[in-house]
Amino acid sequence: MNPHLVQKIVGFVGLATVVPILASAVIYFLLPRQSRYHGIAAVLASTISLLLIGYCARIAPDQPILVSVPWLWGDAANFGVGVYMDRASLFMALMVCVVAWLVQIYSLGYMQDDLGRYFALMSLFLGTMLGLVLAPNFTQLFVCWELVGFCSYALIGHWFDRPSAADAARKAFVVNRVGDAAFLIGILMIWAGAHSLGLSELRSQWQHSIAQTSTATLIGLLVFCGAIAKSAQIPLHVWLPDAMEGPTPVSALIHAATMVAAGVYMLCRVHWLFTGDALQVIAWVGLVTAVFAAMVACRCWDIKRVLAYSTISQLGYMMLAVGLAVPAVAMFHLVTHAFSKALLFLVAGVVILLARREQDLRRLGGIARREPVLYVLFLLGALSLVGLPPFGGFYSKEMIVAAASKTARWMFCVLIIVGSALSGFYITQLSVSVFHGTERSQVSRSIGVRWKLMIMPALGLGLLSFASGWMGWYEVFGGANADLETAERDWISSMREPLLHLTGVGSLNIVAVLVGALTALLVQARGYYLNRVGPTPIARAIENAFYIDQIYHVVIGGIYNWLTRITSGMDALVIRGMVPELLRSTFDLTGRLLRGFQVGDVRAYIATSMFVLAVILWLLIRKLHLNV
Repeated sequence: MNPHLVQKIVGFVGLATVVPILASAVIYFLLPRQSRYHGIAAVLASTISLLLIGYCARIAPDQPILVSVPWLWGDAANFGVGVYMDRASLFMALMVCVVAWLVQIYSLGYMQDDLGRYFALMSLFLGTMLGLVLAPNFTQLFVCWELVGFCSYALIGHWFDRPSAADAARKAFVVNRVGDAAFLIGILMIWAGAHSLGLSELRSQWQHSIAQTSTATLIGLLVFCGAIAKSAQIPLHVWLPDAMEGPTPVSALIHAATMVAAGVYMLCRVHWLFTGDALQVIAWVGLVTAVFAAMVACRCWDIKRVLAYSTISQLGYMMLAVGLAVPAVAMFHLVTHAFSKALLFLVAGVVILLARREQDLRRLGGIARREPVLYVLFLLGALSLVGLPPFGGFYSKEMIVAAASKTARWMFCVLIIVGSALSGFYITQLSVSVFHGTERSQVSRSIGVRWKLMIMPALGLGLLSFASGWMGWYEVFGGANADLETAERDWISSMREPLLHLTGVGSLNIVAVLVGALTALLVQARGYYLNRVGPTPIARAIENAFYIDQIYHVVIGGIYNWLTRITSGMDALVIRGMVPELLRSTFDLTGRLLRGFQVGDVRAYIATSMFVLAVILWLLIRKLHLNV
């Protein structure tokens, strides 16, 4: 490997990671709070990062590059700061930069009236996510993992003067701390068992020293708990729908390229860590989450919450791919979903501005006649999301279906098909409610100069949503896996071959999507909205997300109240009762004893001193006698 080339790549990648963090510091500490230069600085920093990462991805050699320097203490492999680059991590970083760059350009229009420290946090978000993607060890990965969580918390609560936004930010913070606590315990157990936290070192020795031990499954499940919270899987999914209280560009970035993507990427990066039993758990959790979230999306009436539950569902498919031991397929679906979901959120943001901040599907409609470009872009994202050919999502989802069909568990295929039918239903219901029918709300005629700043990124994401399935992403992520095909093919063959070799289960999956979409059209035509027809108990349960939030409130709230009463009683009895009284009595008794010696008689003082001296001499003589 050419040392000069390695040095150049490492320097460029390090600069690409540091520049957004420096831009964040400049915006936060140096620029005025409402300066229009916030956005310019953030977009300039993300542009530099995108160009540098793109150039490095183009010239990077096939062999991995590992560079790390010590941080605080210990050796660089375990407690160092650096980069571990292979083609998969570089192209993941490239995807993060592309989406972040487009979202920040979009934010120039969407957030121009309410900046605050928005762009400072968005730049920090990008820098810490790049640090996570390129982390050479668990130490740096966990530090960046927590910083990504902090940025998400702060951006979700951007409008902190609204109680709902402040509550959503706290909820996201607390729920993720639960998963992160388990993740940290898993990292400590890895250190205890392997005495190493470097990812490359662990991979080389894991199968020989740790993988066959009884604790290997437990370690894998603890690490997976971190991804359950970060990527919003059951039962720690409850924070993500509430996170829609944040600005729409934040939702686009969280759902596409940063927060929720971190969990799936981490699992794919350390896929060698998981035993067969752990993989089974991952697969079932992902599949159940996919179907559960799709069901809830069918009875959700907030445009952003529908997309949030859609994200949870698609993340479930990625987890299923990880559990099926095909991490390259999970990464492929992560990329195709990132482009389509970012596009859907950006279009939703424009719709919300046009409708004067209205987000209820039952009060929207008729947008397609006013803004046909928005409608076409939304369809591009929707068709990719549900996995219809030849859009990007079809290729990654077909690979998940093919991997599931090779297993002996027919239930996997059944649940995937059910989830696909539900996805066809909710995305069609969303499209028809927003863009068709009559206008049920007051719609603005125009959003002024914002339009150009907001529509151009959406056009770019529309192209990527259409073409991402046959742009070579799968070959990039599968290049390091011997069990995956990595043959060079042109883009026409990449687009055509999956269609020519479509499996039976894959065909049923497409039919299920179409059946779900047709059902949604029939339901919409009959006008079966919730406010027109009383919901059944099942529909009411689905609308309330199966009451999981309420269960948490009752159980955790009850435990909290019980502990509060216990600690309050202990405080009244011990801290404010027994302890002060005991101290008072002790000091009073001590004072009474000492006052007995203060008689004012010199002869008594001399006698006491002689007695004490005699006791001391006796103790010394006795000690000397014993030593002899």
